[in-house]
Amino acid sequence: RQRRTGRRRKGEEDAPAPRSSSREAPATRGFHRQGTGDDDMLVRIPHGHDKAAPEPSLPSLQRKVSGDMAPRPPAHRRTEESERAAEPEVVTEAKPTEKVEKHVLVLVSLQSMDREVNSNQQHTTTVLDANKVNYKTLDGADPANKEKRNELFAISGLRAKYPQFFKVGDDGKPSFWGDYEKFQMTNDDKQIAKELDGVEPMRVPR
Repeated sequence: RQRRTGRRRKGEEDAPAPRSSSREAPATRGFHRQGTGDDDMLVRIPHGHDKAAPEPSLPSLQRKVSGDMAPRPPAHRRTEESERAAEPEVVTEAKPTEKVEKHVLVLVSLQSMDREVNSNQQHTTTVLDANKVNYKTLDGADPANKEKRNELFAISGLRAKYPQFFKVGDDGKPSFWGDYEKFQMTNDDKQIAKELDGVEPMRVPR
């Protein structure tokens, strides 16, 4: 047996000692090496967290920075947009055009002091009823009918003359048919029902 004297055997060479590098951190518990590009630096890790978390990559940092720097709309605009998105969309259905029944519109003046006008208006309704003509009357002396009365005056070209007769079609638009003189002549010829879409041709004497 050889005694361990601590002497080196012949031929044995000293192993080169490992060189320390400035980039290598001492094996100290609680420290973590972090690369900065120019040189390494030691970051102290709290006790119990010796294992450092992986460093984020450059693309993820760029995405985070670009997301943080993205412009945001003002608070009041965001509130309005959220309220607008929360409101239910209202769908309105188009209403079909109402069809108006054909009729004769008689423009009269129920407040006229002229006896002849009042007599003509009364005779008019008697003839229309006898010929079973579908008709309606409009009191031009009523202030509530002033706008409609002026429209009828513009269509006939006659103002302050009663009664006047208008034929109203399915579209609700009136067209001037004639004044009382024409009405009387048509009645004398027993053509009221034919001219004004009546049912029974009949002449009613005045």
